[in-house]
Amino acid sequence: MLSALLKGKLNPYNPGEINSEDLLTSIFFGFANYLDPNTFLKPFLSTAINYNGISLDFSKITESRIFFWPTFYQSREPDVVIVLKDNDDKTTVIIVECKLYSGKSNIEIKDQSSTLTGDQLVDQFYLGESEILKNKFDLPDNYEPYLLYLTAHLSYPGDDIEESLRAIHEDSIRQQFKDKLYWSNWQNAHHLIPTLSPYNDTEQTLLDDLKKFFENRRLFYFRGFENEGPRREIFQKDYIFWNSWEMDKPNISKTKTAFWQE
Repeated sequence: MLSALLKGKLNPYNPGEINSEDLLTSIFFGFANYLDPNTFLKPFLSTAINYNGISLDFSKITESRIFFWPTFYQSREPDVVIVLKDNDDKTTVIIVECKLYSGKSNIEIKDQSSTLTGDQLVDQFYLGESEILKNKFDLPDNYEPYLLYLTAHLSYPGDDIEESLRAIHEDSIRQQFKDKLYWSNWQNAHHLIPTLSPYNDTEQTLLDDLKKFFENRRLFYFRGFENEGPRREIFQKDYIFWNSWEMDKPNISKTKTAFWQE
């Protein structure tokens, strides 16, 4: 929450912003910043999958730095940038786009000379491949960029990804996008927390608090009706995500997603 306030993302006098994406982002990655990367960040990032159902291996990561809402000239502002280093001195950069109830923030590009496509995920992907990112964080020439799409969808958001792919016209770039765009959801984090091994009591307390926060926000997988109160309350903010993307790693059948309000 402190990060969101410091970056001007929240109005401290507006109680309605308690449900904002920026608050969720700030709390989630703020906790990750205080925990050893082996305790939480590495296991969580390992839950993410790309278009082909493949996960990344973070087992060698030894160092992590998290940056909130960095700004770039003539480029989109990502929610979070994570810089990781491993014991082979390899640098991995993950640009994170966080969503709660809203969809992608696509824009209309009228300036033909603009480097932006208008699709939020594609623009973030190009940022990862640019000199702008490299210079901003003083990255080595051989850094490896990835994009993480973090949402509240209950399964892979196929429609969002297919829409982004249509905004890319080169086949080779489209394949890179499929390989380097990863997706996970907030619910995965809640599900993961009980399985983690914190180093000390302080880390355990932080994890317990983060788990309670997710439960307070109703960001967890359905666990049955008997203890959860009225049926509608198991879904986030009265919305139902009904996704027909049948996901069974590593194969994902690509069918359409419906999204409606109850």
